[in-house]
Amino acid sequence: MPYITSEKVKEIRTKIKKELPEFKFSITRQHHSSIRIVILSGPIDFGDEYIQVNHYCYENSFSEYPKAVEVFKKILSILEEKEPEREIVYDADYGSVPNYYKSIHVGKWDKKYKQIA
Repeated sequence: MPYITSEKVKEIRTKIKKELPEFKFSITRQHHSSIRIVILSGPIDFGDEYIQVNHYCYENSFSEYPKAVEVFKKILSILEEKEPEREIVYDADYGSVPNYYKSIHVGKWDKKYKQIA
């Protein structure tokens, strides 16, 4: 069953903020099984003020924004560095379950991303 502790989220938050100091983030745990990373402001253009990023195909989705792709790569490398993606196979019919779920967003629905010059 996917699970992430508050301590692990805090460690990931510290590393991401250290690696990308020019950005403002909201990094929280949701439902004990997910980490939610929201980029609130920063120096680059992501193409929109609110985006839910698919971390499986972000390179294709953001091919017009190479700086955005680099930011997502850094975030995902930190997530995988802290806890390598290790999936447990329960059954061939239902696939596998990750250690914890991750979601990356640019802005929130009620607090849009701000590009800072």
